[in-house]
Amino acid sequence: MKAIKKVFSDTKHIKMNATKSLIGHCLGAAAGVEAVAALKAIETGWVHPTLNQHNLIDEVAGIDTVPNEKKQHKVGQGGGGGVTTGEGEGMGGRGDGRARERAQGAHKRSLSGGFR
Repeated sequence: MKAIKKVFSDTKHIKMNATKSLIGHCLGAAAGVEAVAALKAIETGWVHPTLNQHNLIDEVAGIDTVPNEKKQHKVGQGGGGGVTTGEGEGMGGRGDGRARERAQGAHKRSLSGGFR
């Protein structure tokens, strides 16, 4: 949270949610499932909720974590910036980061990198 607030001085337009709260742990498939959720958010303008979220810690204040109900958010339209990001940390110390951007007339541009 500290890094996000440092990079983005104005967080009022950021939506941060947790796909895992909806589907549980998908092990090796988690990044693929999260990618589908991100692309559907870009396509439909709806961001899925983070379920079972109550009593946030103070560090999260000021960031919309989409608690318990989906929200409409036009990713890539207007001032939204048009980028979704995701990060995953898996079993055995594997992890990756992803960014997706709404391309002109499409939503299929993706950039990812892994680390171990």
